[in-house]
Amino acid sequence: RVDGKSQTLRLSSTSDYQSSGVGSYTLTAGVHTIGLSSGVDEGYICFDQVCAKPVTAEAPCVAPAAPVISVSGGGQICNGSSVSLTASGCSGTVTWSTGDTGSSLSVKTAGDYTASCQVGGCRSSLSNTL
Repeated sequence: RVDGKSQTLRLSSTSDYQSSGVGSYTLTAGVHTIGLSSGVDEGYICFDQVCAKPVTAEAPCVAPAAPVISVSGGGQICNGSSVSLTASGCSGTVTWSTGDTGSSLSVKTAGDYTASCQVGGCRSSLSNTL
C-alpha cells in the first residue's frame, strides 16, 4: 500500500482485475497514476480505498523516480576535452540517451543527454536534460 503521495503504475500489457467491491474491470497497458490512498497491498492494487487483485499473473509495475543528472569537469567541452555526467537517485540500472549504462558517462561531444532508471522490469520517465 502506498500512502502519502501519488505513484505511477506502468503496465506492460492489459490486465484484468477482480474486486469484491466493484466487480471486474480492466486496466489497459500504459501509464496510470494512482492517488494518495492507493497503492499495492499484499498483491492487491488499491484505488481510492477499493482494492482488487490482478486476475492475470503479471503484477503491475510501479515506475521508479527519474534520475537527476549533473555535470562535472567544467561543464564545457573544448578542444577534445571531456566532461563527466553523473546520474543520482537510481537504485537500479541507469540507461543514458546514448544507450550506455552505468551511473556516470564521459562525453566528448556537445549535445543533449538524458537518462532513465530501470528497477526490475519498471522504467522511469526521462531525467532532466543536460
